[in-house]
Amino acid sequence: MTALQRRALVSLVIGLVWTAALVVLFVSRGGIETFTSDDSTRVLLSVLFVLMLLFSGFFGVPWKARKGPGGDVDERDLSVLQRATQVQLVAVMLTLAGWAIALTECYWDEGAVPVVWPNLMMYSALIASALGQSLGVLIGYRRG
Repeated sequence: MTALQRRALVSLVIGLVWTAALVVLFVSRGGIETFTSDDSTRVLLSVLFVLMLLFSGFFGVPWKARKGPGGDVDERDLSVLQRATQVQLVAVMLTLAGWAIALTECYWDEGAVPVVWPNLMMYSALIASALGQSLGVLIGYRRG
C-alpha cells in the first residue's frame, strides 16, 4: 500500500466517523428546529464542520503529492490523484442533486426554501467533496 493510499484510507475512515458524529450531534440536539433557532448549536456544528475541512485539507492528501513527484510520491500516485477528482465531482453532483430534488418536493407549495437549508446543503457538498477525493484515490489504485 502506497503512502497516498494509506493517507486516503485513513482520511476516508476518519471523515466517515466525523460525518456520523456530526449527524448524530445534529439530530440529538434537536435537528433542524434547534439548528435554526439556537445560536450555540449552529456555532458548535459549524466549528466541528470547519475542523473536519481543515483535517481533510491538511491530512487528506499529502502536500508532497501536490508539488509533484519526489520522495514518497511517483508518477502513478499523481495520475491516481488526478483521476480522483472524477469521483469527487460525482459525489458532489449527487449530493447537490439529492438536496435539490428533496427540497423542491418538500417546499413546492410554499414556493421558497427556508434559508437554513442551503447552509446545510453547502456543508454536505463540501463533506462529499472531501470524502469523494479519498474514495477516488482508493478507487484509482484498484483500477490502476
